[in-house]
Amino acid sequence: MDRTAIFLIALTAGGFCFSVSAAQKPDNLARRATPSAMSASTASDGKYGVLRLLDGEDATHWASGSAYELPHWVKLEWKESVAIDTVVVDIFARQGANLYAFWREAEVELSDGSKTTVKFGPGESGWAAFRFDEPVTTTSVTLRVLAVYERKTYLGINEIGVFLDPRRLIGPPREMVRAKRREELTVRGSPSHPVVYATAEDLARARRNAETTVWGKAEKASILAAAAKWLEHDENYWLQFLPESGACYAYGFTGCPICGSPCGTWGGARCTWDRPRTVVCAKGHSLPDEGHPDDGTGYVAQDKRIHYIIGTWNAWVTEQWTRNALPSLAHAYALTGDEKYAERAALFIDALASIYPESTSGSWDYPSRPPSGRFARPWYQVARNLVVYVDAYDLIYNSKALDKPSLRPRLHDTLPDGPSAQQRSVGTSDAKGQSWADMTRRENVDINMMQDAAYYCYKHTFSGKLHNGHADYMRGALAVGVLLGIPEYVYNAVESPFSIYAMVLNNCDRDGRYYETALGYAMHARELYLTFVEPLEHWRCEKYPEGVNLLDDARMRSFYCLPDLVMNVAGHVPNFGDCGPDNHCRFAQLTPFSSRDYDYAERLHAACSGEEKETYRNLFSFLSRLFRRICGRILAVVGCQGCDIVRFRRLFEFENHRIFW
Repeated sequence: MDRTAIFLIALTAGGFCFSVSAAQKPDNLARRATPSAMSASTASDGKYGVLRLLDGEDATHWASGSAYELPHWVKLEWKESVAIDTVVVDIFARQGANLYAFWREAEVELSDGSKTTVKFGPGESGWAAFRFDEPVTTTSVTLRVLAVYERKTYLGINEIGVFLDPRRLIGPPREMVRAKRREELTVRGSPSHPVVYATAEDLARARRNAETTVWGKAEKASILAAAAKWLEHDENYWLQFLPESGACYAYGFTGCPICGSPCGTWGGARCTWDRPRTVVCAKGHSLPDEGHPDDGTGYVAQDKRIHYIIGTWNAWVTEQWTRNALPSLAHAYALTGDEKYAERAALFIDALASIYPESTSGSWDYPSRPPSGRFARPWYQVARNLVVYVDAYDLIYNSKALDKPSLRPRLHDTLPDGPSAQQRSVGTSDAKGQSWADMTRRENVDINMMQDAAYYCYKHTFSGKLHNGHADYMRGALAVGVLLGIPEYVYNAVESPFSIYAMVLNNCDRDGRYYETALGYAMHARELYLTFVEPLEHWRCEKYPEGVNLLDDARMRSFYCLPDLVMNVAGHVPNFGDCGPDNHCRFAQLTPFSSRDYDYAERLHAACSGEEKETYRNLFSFLSRLFRRICGRILAVVGCQGCDIVRFRRLFEFENHRIFW
């Protein structure tokens, strides 16, 4: 028979919450039970075993096997009957949404066969309580997951609780902030461009340096040379390489099906424009060939491994346009104002935006099921390319080339009526962007690339994690928020429980060291956090009329004070965490120097005032003297008191996505 239950859902996991003191809390009867499960990723006492259902630890959880079938159950059994009226489950899904499925429907069954079935709304896989009107005697509780919204690699549960709670003292954990729906966001626009990583003042300085300094002239020549090759050929030549919507993209992990040698990855794949839809392995095998065909969804070898040959080519195309064509053309336009560079950059970014919202799987061979991302970039790496798009688009935003008709309407008419290749092959749900007859390039890029990618990143910033992947998601949404004037993305970056300030406070200790042990990750985190500085500094609104100076935060400043040199011990750095082995013979330098520390000291000096500015002036002066001893030339000159340091750096620093300032 069915029993009536009251079903409560909270938005995030958080254990079991009580409205009374610890002494009055109902006893968790689940702790006396023996747990079992239809499957588990590890042994019962392993990291994801069934004992994790009852261990009371927020940091652990049960995970099903990756080949789980629905319905899928976990069960608690008692040697003697117990009286209960409440079953609580703390679902693990939102915390690992890339790997864990969101529940659609579940049921609880007792030993007498009685059941209670509940349904979950989209995104509601958090905390749930099944309450019975009267106490029930049972020797077992079986929780079955009947359906999910989208199959992922695992089903997960943080904790199960079983209580006799007639006073209804058990309640959901405090609701955490969650992402707004896309239609709730406001796109106000920006009064001027560029505005994200550079301003008009920065461009004027860059142009001046490019004309009046030796190093500036050399840098400009290098940028124009890189842009020149993308001006070759007409538009149709380049558009012939554009992948179709929903096409395959891949890392190419499996390599050559003939000899097993690598074919390269993404922008480094062994491809050339004169051999379209072809990849050459390190030993010279050209693929696909007659014996190894690929219709676009991969070649399945006899060992059942899939070789994504066309997927490797598609990834190479989009990465070449993203990482090479767009930055060089946009930087050339910023330095010269010559519309030929903006015209070609607009062609590339419009073409990419025309297939962007439908290309939602990321690399098909990335280890998540189903995969997710944009083009070849999976999950948080979507932001890695998004900030490149933002930088280039911001620099050409004022060009009339963006007001020309978009390619999008033509391509939209060719979209398949049924599932695309990605949905059929790897299970990533199809998505559809927007299109209309007279859509311009600017409208296409704004909506189908910038807003689409930003919302993808934004919704992933509510997982409760503060690692480097979270920083990527946050900076991607922030960049578009400043570019297009979307306040929610900016406020989320500085005010939410998962903000850049929360990252700094949790991840940076009192000595300015990163909590993650491997120094490579620590340095990477510093580079990520720096990409928040310029967008926040340039943002203007009623709440922040002067923007946000992230380097006003003392802990943030400490994060960038000599991070390299203080870890250098006799030519080596501490080798711990998941660092590779240090088997090099090195000796302490008589005059140690770090170009990274030099760059950070310059940034700290520029951002500070008063006594802090003098402190970092002295630090910068110290590093400058070290550099002069090593290089025999002056790269920075400290002026008299009150004068800024003359900064010698490249015009454009692509890796950090900022322009000379």
